[in-house]
Amino acid sequence: MYSVLCGDTTVCAGYSQTFALFCNASDIDALSVTSLEHEWNKVRINDSWYNVDCTWDDYGEEGIRYYYYERSDAALDAYGGYSQAAHEEEGFWQAYLPPCSLDTEPREDGMIPGSLPEINTQVTVPTIYVEQNGDSATVAFSGGDAETVYYYTLNGDTPSAGITKSIRYAGAFTVTEEVRVAVMAVKDGCLDSSVAVRDVNPFEAVLIARGGQSYYYENGQMVASQEAYVNGAWRWFDADGTMARDKDVYQTSSGGKWVRYNENGEMIKGEDYRHGGWYYFEPITGAMMKGPVILEDGRKVFYDTVTGQMLKGRQMINGEEYYFDERNGNLISGTESLFWVSADGREFWYENWQRQGWNPADASYRGKEIYDPASDAWYWLDNVQNGAKAVSKDVYQESLAGVWGDYAGTDGELYGKWVRYDENGHMIKGWHTNENGTYYFDLIYGSMAKGEAAIDGQSFYFDRTTGLLQG
Repeated sequence: MYSVLCGDTTVCAGYSQTFALFCNASDIDALSVTSLEHEWNKVRINDSWYNVDCTWDDYGEEGIRYYYYERSDAALDAYGGYSQAAHEEEGFWQAYLPPCSLDTEPREDGMIPGSLPEINTQVTVPTIYVEQNGDSATVAFSGGDAETVYYYTLNGDTPSAGITKSIRYAGAFTVTEEVRVAVMAVKDGCLDSSVAVRDVNPFEAVLIARGGQSYYYENGQMVASQEAYVNGAWRWFDADGTMARDKDVYQTSSGGKWVRYNENGEMIKGEDYRHGGWYYFEPITGAMMKGPVILEDGRKVFYDTVTGQMLKGRQMINGEEYYFDERNGNLISGTESLFWVSADGREFWYENWQRQGWNPADASYRGKEIYDPASDAWYWLDNVQNGAKAVSKDVYQESLAGVWGDYAGTDGELYGKWVRYDENGHMIKGWHTNENGTYYFDLIYGSMAKGEAAIDGQSFYFDRTTGLLQG
């Protein structure tokens, strides 16, 4: 370049490298290329490449010719002889050089340059494929034919087919950190595609198929012994990380429940037929129902308290005879009013065939206090345990509290109280001692005594926060 810009004599390398310098400075992509004995340029115009040989088009005193101006590879080869040999690129270029298939066809013995071809076809926008691997991600592009080349960046910058400005795609690659992939498709003779952009996070939550099994990753860690909401459905992943399919699983969530997953690993909700019978899974939590259920079509059915399968025909429940339709399980005869049902080691209370103290559709619902005349005792049905009877538990209630209420209602009565239920679920009244100490509960309302209290003619003081007897 020095010989051109500061001297008066040069060779092909001077022509070529100075031309490339000026083109690239003008934001026209150009490169110098060599054969074994010559150097010339390839220039990118209207998204396609052409050969330009400034040296051979400089006829000295005879002026400028356009034989080698914006020409195709085939046109240079067609001159034959020394021209063809001089323009045969050295082998090491082959992996990098773009094809030059378009030609301008100069006229009048090279005195007038030809015209650039009109290009109306644009390359299809590439598709970015991402395969998550747990702690890495594999990225690939597609959308074009064998002649399509992709250029991409990993920082969101707009890619370009220009030399050194982007990465030329050579096949699927792996990323181990968050990147923003931007890619364009290029094909000689066509306009460049629009740019496709996609954020790739190797550690995002993803379901991965491997070895015939499915695994779920969150933040790069495989989920195991856990339920997760994936691809529009709740799924269970066993201790080895494999997704459960066609399987019943006992979960401790929602107070403990049996749930079932279908062949696609999706939690089943509603009615399900398998193992020779019908089952029902609560539509919100997916809990397998055991005991009485009123179905959406109005049928009153009963599911076995051990297996969960719908009962049909004549059955003995709680020592009483029931009869259910042999075809659809609908209740024909038997008590529907008040009764307990035992299932999965817990007790549930039903009124008119409906489980009480459970409302899965209301996250703020806490449960229900009920009185069982048969045992002459009050019980708490705990919503966090699917309505099961609370045992050995303190529960705060907003109901009437007697003298130890937390606040006054509009009727002047005190409301708000802590009550305690024993190992049988009975509301405790009177004195009660456990490993923490001694407490007292109102004989009528079951309210935990707090502060100063006169009981049976004696004065006592109970901690105002815990209710523990002091002194």
